[in-house]
Amino acid sequence: MKNTDITQITLLDRLQQLVQDSNLEEVKHIIDMLLDMEQFKYILEDEINENSFYDRLLKLLQTKVKIKYFKIIKISQDEQVVLFQCNKKTTYNYETKIKLAKDTYVKFLCYLSNDDFYTKIILNSYLRVASHLIYVQFISLELKEAEQVDTLTKLLTRNALN
Repeated sequence: MKNTDITQITLLDRLQQLVQDSNLEEVKHIIDMLLDMEQFKYILEDEINENSFYDRLLKLLQTKVKIKYFKIIKISQDEQVVLFQCNKKTTYNYETKIKLAKDTYVKFLCYLSNDDFYTKIILNSYLRVASHLIYVQFISLELKEAEQVDTLTKLLTRNALN
């Protein structure tokens, strides 16, 4: 790296210097996917409505990893609630459970048309990002519900009547 103008070196250039040539293409692909996940996160953050959030999540995952069937289940204190389901299926070839809070998990079930190792780790990464946003959805819904009942009198507030 001697005699190189530091203002002309990018992170990708530096990675090329550090990584063996045999792995360079995979590293580039992973970096591209990480950048894509950041955009994925920002797209989902813009969805305020719960239904449109899940619809957008489904469309993004269909595009990114070619899922065909998709189900999201909220698990808390021995209670399971299906949050979203697309195209009912009885068997899935991918399943993961992500912890959101002390006793709250979200379980993702999918059927992947291509269930190779790389597709699964890409999906794992996308679902980690999505799970944090789903948790934000839970919190915002709980806050909306809480503001509709006066904590002292247990009566409906003006916001609940509108």
